[in-house]
Amino acid sequence: MIATKVIYFAMNMAVYSTHTFSFKFLQDQLDLDVWWVGAIGAVSSVHLIGAVLWGRLADRFSSHRRALLITSTILYGLTFSMLNIPIHFDKVYKRVAWGAGWHAASIISVSALFPIVDAYVLSVIGDERRFGRERVWGTAGHAVATLITGLTIDRFGYVGMFANLLFSGVVFIIAVIVGMRPKALVEAD
Repeated sequence: MIATKVIYFAMNMAVYSTHTFSFKFLQDQLDLDVWWVGAIGAVSSVHLIGAVLWGRLADRFSSHRRALLITSTILYGLTFSMLNIPIHFDKVYKRVAWGAGWHAASIISVSALFPIVDAYVLSVIGDERRFGRERVWGTAGHAVATLITGLTIDRFGYVGMFANLLFSGVVFIIAVIVGMRPKALVEAD
């Protein structure tokens, strides 16, 4: 199943090209102490809400591929909005509120990706024992994205992080459009 491996690899490249470094970016851009960055990170608990919300919507309307395309587009838009952080906030609580709101919205959108892709892959391979062999490609994508992003940030600054997201995001969207066959999803439902 080459398509499922590519989807996992590309999805993790796209997610982790910014995820690992986004808190450092927020800290630098919003001029926050580490404690506040940790408080923003605690907002990640909204992941549960997003996973249930997007999963139910995708199941209800049998639109798993569409849900992936919508949520990844929202996620990419939110991430690129970080380039225009309103650093003119004079109060710490305003900067923290902005960072927490941004993080909550991005977590809710990213929370759709993993469960929907997992469900799709399981429906295609039909054998749970093979699932780990498919999913490991996501781990490889995570590792490659983190390595490349770290190197490009060192070389070009945070622009490298966004360049990696642009490239890997386009690859993921193409992989979803070309590699996910809607028929397999309908049969699995």
